[in-house]
Amino acid sequence: MVAIDETECTGCDLCIPFCPFEALLPMAENPRDKGKRPLIVVETNCVGCLSCISSCPTGALFEVEIPADAIISPLIHPTQQPAVEVVERFKRGGLGWPLPKQR
Repeated sequence: MVAIDETECTGCDLCIPFCPFEALLPMAENPRDKGKRPLIVVETNCVGCLSCISSCPTGALFEVEIPADAIISPLIHPTQQPAVEVVERFKRGGLGWPLPKQR
C-alpha cells in the first residue's frame, strides 16, 4: 500500500493522474492555514501498485509494507479518513489526457 507524509505533501496534485485506481484524492477541506490542501490515500481504493510514488516531486509518497506473515489485511479495518473531493480525471476539463481541439 501507499501512504503520504502530509508534512511533505505540497498539494501539487501531480500524483493524481498516475493512480489508475483513484486512490489519491485531495481533502475536501484544507487543514492548513496557507497553501494548497494535501492529498490522502483512499485505503479502500489503493491496491499497492506503486505507480504513483515516482510522480511525487517532494517524495511525500512512500510504500507501506505489509508483513509476509500477516494474517489479516489492514483493509478489513481501514482507518477513519477525512472527506475527499472527487477529481474528474478523464472528462473534458479534467486532469487526464488532453482532448484534441475541436475545429
